[in-house]
Order: sequence, then C-alpha cells, then structure tokens
Amino acid sequence: MKSIFFKIRIISIIFFSSIQAVSQVQWASKVIGKSSEYSDKEFSAAQILGKPNAMPVGGSSPVAWSPYWTNAGKEWIEVAFSKPMHVAQVAIAESFHPGAITKVSLIDTKAKSHVIYQNKKPASINKTSRMFHLYPKLTKYLVKGVKIELNTQEVAGYNHIDAISISENTKAIETKINTGNGKYLSRPENLGTNVNSKYGEVHPLISPDGKVLYFTRKEHPGNTGALKRDDIWFSRQNEDGSWAKAVNIGSPLNSPGHNFMNAISPDGNMALIGGTYMNYNQEDHLYLSYKQNGNWTQPTEIQIDDYYNLSDYNSFHLGSDGKTLLMSVKRKDSYGSKDMYVSFLKPDNSWTAPKNLGKTVNTAGDEVTPFLAPDGKTLYFSSNGFPGYGSNDIYKTSRLDDSWTKWSEPENLGKNINTSDWDAYYTVEASGEFAYFASYENAIGEADIFRIRLQESQKPEAVSLINGLVRNAVDSSFIQAKIVYNDLKSKKNIGFVYSSSEDGKYQLVLAKNMIYDIEAIAEGYYSVTSKIDLTESTDFDKRLVNLWMYPIRKGNIIPLNNIFFNANEASLLSSSYFELDHAVAFLKTNPSVKIEVAGHTNNLCSSSYCKQLSEARAKSVADYLISKGIASSRVHFHGYGKEQAIESNDTEQGRKKNQRVELRILEI
Repeated sequence: MKSIFFKIRIISIIFFSSIQAVSQVQWASKVIGKSSEYSDKEFSAAQILGKPNAMPVGGSSPVAWSPYWTNAGKEWIEVAFSKPMHVAQVAIAESFHPGAITKVSLIDTKAKSHVIYQNKKPASINKTSRMFHLYPKLTKYLVKGVKIELNTQEVAGYNHIDAISISENTKAIETKINTGNGKYLSRPENLGTNVNSKYGEVHPLISPDGKVLYFTRKEHPGNTGALKRDDIWFSRQNEDGSWAKAVNIGSPLNSPGHNFMNAISPDGNMALIGGTYMNYNQEDHLYLSYKQNGNWTQPTEIQIDDYYNLSDYNSFHLGSDGKTLLMSVKRKDSYGSKDMYVSFLKPDNSWTAPKNLGKTVNTAGDEVTPFLAPDGKTLYFSSNGFPGYGSNDIYKTSRLDDSWTKWSEPENLGKNINTSDWDAYYTVEASGEFAYFASYENAIGEADIFRIRLQESQKPEAVSLINGLVRNAVDSSFIQAKIVYNDLKSKKNIGFVYSSSEDGKYQLVLAKNMIYDIEAIAEGYYSVTSKIDLTESTDFDKRLVNLWMYPIRKGNIIPLNNIFFNANEASLLSSSYFELDHAVAFLKTNPSVKIEVAGHTNNLCSSSYCKQLSEARAKSVADYLISKGIASSRVHFHGYGKEQAIESNDTEQGRKKNQRVELRILEI
C-alpha cells in the first residue's frame, strides 16, 4: 500500500511539474495604465499585449506601443498578467530605438511595487531593436504586473515596446517566428526573362490548371498610354514546362490608367479587374470582365454594399466559387491600417457589406494581397503585423468554420519565401504542386515573379479539377452557359463558372468530401444535371465531365439522370428530389410547356411486368411534379417497359442505362 501511494505521489509531482513547465512564460494580458500612446489603434498601448509582433526584425511598427511624444522625457506603462506567479526573469521587447528604459518594477498581488532595474543614464545602444532581459532573484511574492519607465529625451526618435513577458526560470525568452510544420526543401525559381524584365512584375495569378500566368507589369514600354502605368500581362506554359514570351493582354482590360487583375475564374472566362476605365486619374475601382468569342468584354463595375476605403491602396481576390470576394482595405472597424474583409455575392449580383475577418489574422499593421486557395479554406496574405524576416512577410492561415472570423494562427512561410524586403502576392495552382509569388530579392529588375515547389505539408487541402464541354445534345454545337454546382445533400449552391462561347470549354474546382450536382444554364435550353461524388477521393485529381443541353423544342426527349428507386419498386427515393426540383423550376419558368413523363426498364423481366413497373415509376414522377404546383393538364405519363432500349441489355452498364426516366416535350 505504501509503495502504491509513493508511485501515485511521483506521478502527481511529474504531472504538476509538466503543468508548471507549460506556464513558465506569460505575456502581458492587460494594460493597467500608461503615460501616453500614439493613437488608439496603431502604436496604442494595447499593442504591447500578447506575444511580440514587431520582433525579431524590429523597426517602426504599428503593432508595438509608442508614446505620443519623442522627447517628452518621462513616459511609462504598466501591464498585468492573467495569472500571478513567482518571477525569475522579465523580458522586454524594445522593438525600436532601444535603451530609453530607466526603471522596471514588479507589482505584487498586494499592489506593492518592487524595483528590479534602475538606470539613471539611459542611452541609445546603436541597435534597431533588442530583447532586454532582467534576472531578479526568484521572487518570494507573486507578481501580477510590471511597470516600465522611460526617458525618451535621451534616445532620439520614437521608443517602441512590442511586448513584455515574465518567467519562473532564467532560460532567455526570445521571439519565435511561427513557421508551422512545413519546411520548403526546394529553392525559389525565377521564371526568367520571358516573364520578368528590368521593370517591376508583381501580382502573379496562376490559372488552376497551372497553364496560364497573369501578372501586373509596372512602367514597361509596352504598357498602354503615355504614362505607362500598370498593365496586365500574361504568359502561357509550353509543353516542356517553360514559359512563353509574355504578352500584354490589351484593350479593353488595359487602359491609360492603372490596371491589374485581382482574380481569374477556374475556367479562365471571368476576370476580376482593378483599375480605372473612365477618369484615368480617379481612385481605382473594381470590375468584372467576361471572355466571349476569345475576346474580353468591356469591364463592368461591381457594387459592394457600404463600400469605402480610408486608405489610398487596396487589394482584392475572388474565390474559385465566384461568390466570395476577399479584400484588403481600411475601414472604421479595422484594427489599425488595412485589414482583410470578405463580401458575398447576392442574388441581384451586388455584394454584401465587407465583413472583417477578425483579430486572429488582422492586426494594427497592414494585411494585404489576400489569396484564397481553391479549397476555399486556406488563405495566404502578406502582413507586417506578425513576427517575420522583413518589412512584409507572407503568411498562411486556415478557415475553421463558416463564420469567416475564426482562423488558425497564421504561419510564416519561412526564409525560402520571405526575405528582408517586402514580400507579397502568393498564389497556388489547384494541384498544390507550385506556388507563385513576387519578390525583390534576386530579381532581374525591380521585382520579379518566382515559383516554388511545395511539400505535402505546405499544400492546401486537395481538390478536384473538373473540366469538359457544354454542347447542344441535338447537333453537338458549343454553348456558352453558366455552370452552377450544388451540394447534393443540402441543396446549397456552392459556386459557378461560365463556359466559353468559342469552344464550349469550362473548368471548375471542387473541394473533396462532398457529392455535387452540376448543371449548365442557358436561355432556350433544358440542362441535364450531372452527379459527382468526391466523398471517397482524398488526392488531387482531374475529371472530364461533359454537359449536354437540350433545346426546348416539341418532340425533344430530355433524360433525367438522377432519379432513383429501390429494385422492383416505384416509390421515389429522396435522393431524386434535387433532379425533380430542377424539372419543376423548368416547368414554372416555361408555363406553356407540356410534357410526357416516360418510364423505361431493361429486359430482365416479362413484358407485362416491365410495362407495369415503368408505368408506375412514370406516375410517381408525374405525381411529384404536380405536388409541386405544376398543373396536371401539363403533365402526362406513360410506361414503355423494355420496348425502347438505348443500349444493349447484354451488359450491366447497358441495362442501367435502359432503366431510365425521360421527359418528352409535347407542346411549347
């Protein structure tokens, strides 16, 4: 019994020690008071709370506390910690013009002050920043706060403090850059002189299939207009993986004003454009343009509810679903400078008011160039508000739910991507194999486009790249249509793309673990839906899905592909309702159309039984349509049994195709 107690006690001590080890370092959680602050957002006293954000690079940063004056003399700030503790170390992140600290005091739980550092002759230490460590003898009292006093007259310029921490031990507290678990094993590859020039190339956008690269070129002689402002260029990938000579995308997307592409749809037929197209000296606006017969349409300005921007700069990105608009702007509810927001497409084609993505990803600094990966969850952006290697670094975060305000802690993409300079504009192709970004380091000119191969741990969630043709089922001609895709289970619309009027091609990106219903919509046609099941697919793949559309003409037959019954039964399964609701919508949109519901079977039963079963199934479909408000005079039904086979009944696949339900248009 004694030995058992001894073992339990040892386990308890080990467990208690592990808890203490976790809690040995605390960062300030509350500002008790301060002498002044530069503003109530950027450089405010609240910026001193939590882990360092301006360090380890340091320098003037809005995510650190700055007194209002540069030479007021005595300045001070007092902070508290969430849990009182015994202290053997205080670490102060002096992120700009260090050396002005004159006194540091610990505040115990009885509000008594204990001076642990005093310097009557503060002076500059000739460093941009430092982590200032103090090591008092482990206190017998519990510390709940720290007060720091400065003499700002003795150290020129603004004196910033990024963070304050306390610890129970003397292991030096240092700033850590959160680079996550992924490490880039490859090196960035400059895309070469066919893409880059001695001028600035920024804002790369890679098509989901990785075959076309769009980017912005600055002040190039080939740009539009006398002032050679920013223009949109593109390059196509050759079969050997090299890039063809870049081409100016031309009018109407490029004008004498500034022009830049914010997003390209998965099919390459819709572009989100920023720039000026009327008054070339006005503020940049946001536009959509569509490709028709191989040419881009005149950009049409989009409307966002309650849109305004308190900054001179902005950046935007349109998600692969065509319904999610990310933006970097400064607004009244921003945490400081530009923050990231999201707007959603409304039925009238305008957009909802911008919604702030929240304090996990937005800081008092600048969050810019958002890019939402094809998975719809992984967000890449550039910021100067988190620990990094340069003035702006690129970060990755994941959306945790549908609120768009809950995100994982941003991860710095590391030294192979981020440099001591300004890094931004990160974009990933659908396969996740390569990422593209702009950088000033090792550039041919001012800034260049680079790409880097991603490790598995760095890739966004896997998706499927779906492509195919939209064609007329009667004459096989190509059709320009809107392709919408829905969650078959919830019936929720997920997104849309457009097919090309030139060759009927479309392409879209679908997240895994869902079953989708895809349909093409065009005036004068009935579109047949296609079901795509991605619930058992975990890796990136490509799938060919051609979509057929049926002209609304008397006598035409329209197959209903997703109608389901149990074997030898006529009762509809609920999984049929989505397809049938599509037929209901068609009949309501075309009130003069009369139809016959035609039921068919294979030949595995007698003629009389096949006739009876097909008739009962056709009636079930007709009854459903009528129950949804379609007049019974417009809906007829007939069972054809096994008389009208469209495939051989000698194979299982053929028998499945023969056992079907169709709509025959009787009148239009």
